[in-house]
Amino acid sequence: IAVALIAGLSPGMTIYAALLMAYIQIGIAAAMAGASVTYDLGLIVQGMIMLTVTLRIFGSRKREELL
Repeated sequence: IAVALIAGLSPGMTIYAALLMAYIQIGIAAAMAGASVTYDLGLIVQGMIMLTVTLRIFGSRKREELL
């Protein structure tokens, strides 16, 4: 569901959104191994991305309703 939301429900963008989420997961693992970064920091980054995408989707719908 998260990947579909990031992709904007576009089948073509789903691959790129999945790669973004995988890149974040791999980055979290590498940061945990090489530095004193916790897994929670990676979840915060993912949450911020999801929040931004959700606000973009609902914000565009709100603008359409106003027009």
